[in-house]
Amino acid sequence: MKNRFFLIIIGVLAIWIVAALLVLLIYQPKVEFVIKISNPEIGESEGAMTLNDMRIQFDEMLNRFDKRPDNVKTVLIIHADSEVNQQQIVRIMDIAMQAGIKKIGITVGSR
Repeated sequence: MKNRFFLIIIGVLAIWIVAALLVLLIYQPKVEFVIKISNPEIGESEGAMTLNDMRIQFDEMLNRFDKRPDNVKTVLIIHADSEVNQQQIVRIMDIAMQAGIKKIGITVGSR
C-alpha cells in the first residue's frame, strides 16, 4: 500500500514537472521592437526613425537592443515608407544581428 502511494506521488510530480517545462517552452516571454522609418525629407539621404514610438539614431540602437532581458524571444519589425533607402534598412538589420536578434520582419509602403 505504501509503495503504491509513493508511486502515485512520484507520477503526479513527474507530470507537473513535464507540464511546467512545456509551459516555459511554449510561452517563453517575447520582446518586440518596432522601428518605423519615414520617407527622407528633401535633400536628406535617410528618413527619421522611431523605436517603439521614440525617436532614435543609429548610434543608440545597439544599446537599446542590448537592454532586453536575457533568454527571451526577440522580434524586430521594420516599417519603412516607400521612399526609404534600402541601405538604411540593411544597416538596421546589421545592428539587430549584432545584438543577437534573429527574427526580423520588414514591411514597406506608405502609411
